[in-house]
Amino acid sequence: MKFALITAVLLSSIGLVNVANAANKEKGQALVEKANCASCHGAGLNAPILPAYPKLAGQYADYLYYALKAYKVGNSNAQFGRNNAVMGSQVQNFSDADLQDMAAYISSLPGNFVVKKYNGTTWVKQNTVPNQGYVPMYSSDAVANAAFGSSKSTNTLYIRYDNSNPPVANHMIYRWDGTAWVLLDYTASTSAPAGPPADGTLWYSSDLRVDIMVGNGQIWQGYKNRYPATDPNGPIISGVEPTTQSDGTDLVDNDIWVDSASTPYPVIYRYDAVSGSWVLVDNTDHSSPGGIIFTDARWNDNGLIDGSQLPSDMVTSNYVDSDAPNAELFPSGMMLFNTRYSTYNVKRYVVNYFPNLQAPYDSNAWVTASGNRPDGTPYMGSSAQRQIIVTALQAALTSNEEIRAEAVNYNLIATPGYIECIDEMITLNTDRKETAFIVADPPAELAADGTSLQAWATNINNADQNGLNGLISSSPYAGLYYPWALATNLDGAQVLVPPSEMALRTIAYNDQVAYPWFAPAGFNRGLVTGVTSVGYLKQDGTFQPVSLNQGQRDVLYVNRINPIAFIPGRGLVIYGQKTLSPVATAMDRINVARLINYMKYQLDNLAKPFLFEPNDQQTRQSVTNTFNSFMGNLVGLRALYDFAVVCDESNNTPARIDANELWIDIAIKPEKAIEFIYIPIRILNTGDPMPGGNRTI
Repeated sequence: MKFALITAVLLSSIGLVNVANAANKEKGQALVEKANCASCHGAGLNAPILPAYPKLAGQYADYLYYALKAYKVGNSNAQFGRNNAVMGSQVQNFSDADLQDMAAYISSLPGNFVVKKYNGTTWVKQNTVPNQGYVPMYSSDAVANAAFGSSKSTNTLYIRYDNSNPPVANHMIYRWDGTAWVLLDYTASTSAPAGPPADGTLWYSSDLRVDIMVGNGQIWQGYKNRYPATDPNGPIISGVEPTTQSDGTDLVDNDIWVDSASTPYPVIYRYDAVSGSWVLVDNTDHSSPGGIIFTDARWNDNGLIDGSQLPSDMVTSNYVDSDAPNAELFPSGMMLFNTRYSTYNVKRYVVNYFPNLQAPYDSNAWVTASGNRPDGTPYMGSSAQRQIIVTALQAALTSNEEIRAEAVNYNLIATPGYIECIDEMITLNTDRKETAFIVADPPAELAADGTSLQAWATNINNADQNGLNGLISSSPYAGLYYPWALATNLDGAQVLVPPSEMALRTIAYNDQVAYPWFAPAGFNRGLVTGVTSVGYLKQDGTFQPVSLNQGQRDVLYVNRINPIAFIPGRGLVIYGQKTLSPVATAMDRINVARLINYMKYQLDNLAKPFLFEPNDQQTRQSVTNTFNSFMGNLVGLRALYDFAVVCDESNNTPARIDANELWIDIAIKPEKAIEFIYIPIRILNTGDPMPGGNRTI
């Protein structure tokens, strides 16, 4: 009887609804110009004439289409429509195909929403897989329901754009509670949630503003107070290297550039007038004049609840909140990146955070909740959103009792793309008596060179948790695969595929044509289909295809990572089956680990009928017969080549019997998979005897 495969995948990967591929951008441009959209949304649809009007350039085409469609529907559909007199009249005369064309064109414009690269002719959106935690974006629950279908389970997550009017230009995280999609206690918006918010409210601040101060050894100063000749608007926020200040004047010494296209955000440069170049600020330097710290320092420039002040107001103010670090503890010239006011991070609302403050000053405060990495850099941008998702997944793994119920049978566990959850998956498996195997991923940004692979696998950077900086977990019931892949979804869009998804498909096929104790690798059961290329994400967020050579595959295998590689004449193949076992035993092979998973589950079921039976020789003999039959069947199925079952007076001593215990000792010799083939070729002299006797030709 074959082992039934039930896979528990706790975060499904779904393709992006893509409008742009089938749309006509040139036609869309003509329609946008005909509608005179720039009259409100400004030049390039990226400079609105009023703050209430959103920036449209670079926004995702699927979101733009659904927004335009919603304005056209208006009051006729309360669940989907948006009631806006201006936009409603603008779109009424356009067909759905027109709206798709317009959305495609607007999405192609250079803007603040996505990273684009100039190819010499036009701006091209990079492979739409932003660094760290890309999750598909949908416009409604209906779209998510269609994508997940009946497969969604409690704690399934998806991200969608808010459909408010005016729309919030960022996405929110929803969780399936078994009946409906529920918004996590978390808001993504350009402005703080209306208040006062409840204590503990989470807010992902999604507009683009930066506040940087600098210390003089005694106090923190607005950056321009210390360096008045620098850019009149303070730090320059740009996805490309600035060549002038924001007003067109020449760059000067100590100008600050915050690279908004960096992954992860922020990456900060300081201009050196002597060399005429931008110098990267060391995020790990918290003690020298050229260093920087990331911390909460002030909400605005006067301590009031009103946060309407612009960054330009703040860079000329020396005001700090009472929780700002003591500037006297840092050398003169040390920079301070104010995470409370700056954005692209997650903040938590804390009531009475400053208990001694009185009106008009606000005693409540937004406190950075994203946390800092070991090197002191904050979780910001997509990293902050990823942290929220990771926290939700970890909570689901540790607190969801449904996945610990004995009635639920599964033998695989995965959180595709989220290496941060491997410890929680190991704990879950331990709670389940280690009857499942964990399929995990390295970070998408892990480069394919041997040095990077080995440094990550051996945690040379001394990371304190699994992530981009290193691997800390080990388990004989977990396996890692490398690299990631690109695939084309049903809408024709390219999506990033974690290696665990390729491995899960391969394991499922393996168990269909063979058994769990057969190695899910090689040319017979390890072929990978459905992806266009494999590789990793570069620093700029683009996908770098790789073809793992023998040396790279060897480095991976030595470091307990299973390569996925193109083999000439065969195609894409999973070329290894190592577990994350910390020691070299039979359990460092996946087929053996999954055999033990299978045996633990089946033997536990075989043993249960003997509970509460008399603890005597007759019962022990019956147990021995039952277990011998099961183990003998495994020999016939090529899982074992020998075994022994002991359940008699030798291991069931009077003391154990008096303690109401029955001991069943099982020893096995598992079948080993062929992983290395050696074919030495000998050259013999004429007349030398052939090994094994002469051969007839």
